Amino acid sequence: MIRLQVASFSNGAAFDCSGWLLRGGTLPGLLMARGAAGKARRDRPNLLDWQRPGVGPPSWVGGRKAVLSRHFSRSRVLALFLSVGLAACARQADVQDYLDSAQAHWLAGNYAAAEIELKNVLRQDIHHPRARWMLGMVHFQAGDYASAEKELDRALSLEWPADAVVPPLARALFAQGKYFELEALPRAQLSDEASARVLVVRSLAALQQEDVERAAQLLDQAELAWPGLLEARLARARLEAAGGDRRGALDAVEALAREAPDDPAVWQLLGDLRAADDAQGALQAYDSAIELRDSDYASVLKRALLRLQAGDYPAAQADARRLLQLSPRGPAGHYVMGVVHYQGRRHDKAIAALNRAVSAADEYPQILFLLGSANLLEGHLEQARTFAERFYATVPGNVGGRKLLALVRARSADYAGVAPLLEPVVAAYPDDVEALNILASALMRSGQVSAGLAYLLRVAELRPEAPEAQLRLGAGYLLGGRQQEAGQAIDIALALQPDSRQAQILRVFGYLRQGDVEAALAAAQDMHEQAPNSTAALLLLGRVSQEAGRDAAAEQAYLEAVRIDPAHVGANLNLAHIALARGDAEQARARYQAILQADASQVSALLGLARLEQETGHPEGMRAALERALRAHPDDPRPRLLLGRHYLASGRPEQAVALFSADSDLDWGPEALLLLAQAQIASGEAVAARGSLERLSRLVPDNAQLHHLRAITQAADAPRMRAELERALSLDPQYLPSRIALTRLALLEGREEDFAAGLARLQAQAPDNTEVLLLRAAAASRAGDLRRALELAAQAHAGAPATATVQALGALHTAAGDVPAALALYREWLAAHPQDAGVRMALAAALQRAEPAAAAAEYRRVLEQDPENVSARNNLAWLLRESDPAGALRHARQAAAQAPDSATVLDTLAMVEYSNKQLPQARRTIARAVALDPAATATRYHQALIMAARGDARSARAVLDKLLRGGADFPQAEAARALRDSLSP
Repeated sequence: MIRLQVASFSNGAAFDCSGWLLRGGTLPGLLMARGAAGKARRDRPNLLDWQRPGVGPPSWVGGRKAVLSRHFSRSRVLALFLSVGLAACARQADVQDYLDSAQAHWLAGNYAAAEIELKNVLRQDIHHPRARWMLGMVHFQAGDYASAEKELDRALSLEWPADAVVPPLARALFAQGKYFELEALPRAQLSDEASARVLVVRSLAALQQEDVERAAQLLDQAELAWPGLLEARLARARLEAAGGDRRGALDAVEALAREAPDDPAVWQLLGDLRAADDAQGALQAYDSAIELRDSDYASVLKRALLRLQAGDYPAAQADARRLLQLSPRGPAGHYVMGVVHYQGRRHDKAIAALNRAVSAADEYPQILFLLGSANLLEGHLEQARTFAERFYATVPGNVGGRKLLALVRARSADYAGVAPLLEPVVAAYPDDVEALNILASALMRSGQVSAGLAYLLRVAELRPEAPEAQLRLGAGYLLGGRQQEAGQAIDIALALQPDSRQAQILRVFGYLRQGDVEAALAAAQDMHEQAPNSTAALLLLGRVSQEAGRDAAAEQAYLEAVRIDPAHVGANLNLAHIALARGDAEQARARYQAILQADASQVSALLGLARLEQETGHPEGMRAALERALRAHPDDPRPRLLLGRHYLASGRPEQAVALFSADSDLDWGPEALLLLAQAQIASGEAVAARGSLERLSRLVPDNAQLHHLRAITQAADAPRMRAELERALSLDPQYLPSRIALTRLALLEGREEDFAAGLARLQAQAPDNTEVLLLRAAAASRAGDLRRALELAAQAHAGAPATATVQALGALHTAAGDVPAALALYREWLAAHPQDAGVRMALAAALQRAEPAAAAAEYRRVLEQDPENVSARNNLAWLLRESDPAGALRHARQAAAQAPDSATVLDTLAMVEYSNKQLPQARRTIARAVALDPAATATRYHQALIMAARGDARSARAVLDKLLRGGADFPQAEAARALRDSLSP
């Protein structure tokens, strides 16, 4: 397999880690120094103490309006406190407790716990400036610079002291390479010291951009603004080293280490300077920095990178664990862990770790290479191609990257794409055997046999004693139909290695290619006799027997293989296929189970079992098998895709979305993104679907399906929807879904001529299409001809009975006032298709108003089949909220746990909490629902209802006045007006 050294980049040149660090490498960043030069800071009140009882803002912070009487009169202050009441005091106490706990965790280096506590504060007050600043600092010290930037910027906008915010914000911008934004940071309100710190960071940014003159000027300004600043002295050493005076820089920093031995930043820079030619000395310096502050993220990371370069993978893994403790979401820790797993050939674990590090691919392009290589080794061809393409685009001159992408393209049958990658390589490196073999194989498979053979002959000349070279040459001759030369090459390979199984197997396939089945059988039998206990020989004999049409003999060969190895994957899978071919599902199941008894997570067996369960009408068994496969192989797209398609087809798109949301940091391929977008559309998540389609558009060529799905996400914007549909049809005039959608849009907009023309074209293109018939039924219903609409829907159902036709026909019966007919239709369908959750949901909805107990029973049946059906559980909770409030609460909470961001589900939970007299919880829940969907009138009415029940009449009136403004009409309008009248004035 192609390999890439941990510290190698384009053209095979070694990556100068030390030079990168000296210029202020952007991923680790630089932590704020605390040393002798910072003595002036020690006499100031701790910013963490600000806002505690009895502690005011530091006197040195200018511009804060800290005296309350400058803004409020005494009476207004009293009124304010009286209006807030004791509850505010309790909330302030809670907030202070959270802040105190966050500070303790932060100072102890427990950043994840500190983040949790600070987010508890922000749930109560999203504009809390101190919490925003602390959260930014926690993210900064955990190496999550993007999040640090966001929170520090918010703290600055909330008027947290600029001296406390701007310097770390500058470092966060620098760490991300955002030099333009760094230059734009304000310094006018900063103290001299804080201004000097920002100038130091700008100097490092200039150095990173190789503008040494400007870096020196900025550093001079910093030293003038605050003489003796430690960060400036360290930056001066970096500048000297970048200018070529590494010895002088080392001397200066070693002197600083003697002067300020307790400052981790000094030891970190010392490690950076030593890294170029004294790896052991660099490691010792990083050790010293970490001993002083074990939460020093940058030093742990730099030590880990050095350990990777040295091949000390156990020590690097220990560093990776520490990095992940400090910042569980930080990409650097996952990157180091991924490299360790890759080098240990734990490719599935490497993929999982590296997928979580892919956001740092600009800093570490080898993440893309390793992901491409590991996915290829694991058989995930689509993902391998995605990452190999990205690596090649990032580092086009890297030979290893070219070979990886060429190999992926060859495995994907994209043989024409191999030559442009590898012909320059073999021209520059004519002895690169790996490149020669890949190029030869691709050329031969694309029909250029002579050109491919020329490269194989070159390999054979370079490695005359290598049997594998002769084997490849023999295979090439076979592909070219040159049987005599193939036999000669195979004979040479066997002479070089008489027991070569590959050569023996190639000889068998050579006979098969000649059409000499009997000779192939004889050769396979001879191989089996030479190694009677070889399962490989038995599998070959079985395959050749199947080629000869001798299925009984093939089955006997496979049975003999499982007698030797009862859990043999290949033999059991082949026996399962034979059993299925003769309709023996139980025998096939037994074969899959034989594999799984030995390896409960064997993915091919689990996928085969899932298909078997589906074909035999056991969706629960199918889902269970796919879920097992997904748990065992979270980075294998096949079980996730199959399970997602099952959820989508069975009317549970929200569960399909959850499959991908659970691992949102993985880099999904085109198939997964397409399915995710479809599920998001079916779940009503148009905005999220547009994001998924945008990601998809970067991976696939422009096509009709992409624009069709984009059109669906623009359902609320008819002109945009129409434009996308027209674009889809311009790419493919015969794309039926877009033609149907465009015609339906014309009907809904009342464009009768366009609708008639579209429907006529559809009837000519697909007269018996179910959707076309249902579209005609919808047109008849709109025109008031329910009888004709029912006829057309019945015709659609008779021609292609399915969930959609049952639901459409049932809905028309209900619209015609014939609810009994709709109920009969649903029940008849369910008698034959008891697992159809979509129709059972329609039945429950039809029963909900007149027979709520029967509707609840149907929702319970849905949940028996599918406990994770959020819609059924949510509707059941709504039905039970008055008759069984405790039971309703259990269901509503479970639905909210399954769909925490669904405004509808949260609205139900709030009303169930209201029914259970849990008004504080109901208030919080309904507020979240309104925030998620501010336009939902029912939710806003429920919010007013809950506010009124809590005695907050003023807030309830405000909500209702806004809701009823202008005589608004909505289903709950009458009840809302009555509630408003009861809350007068």
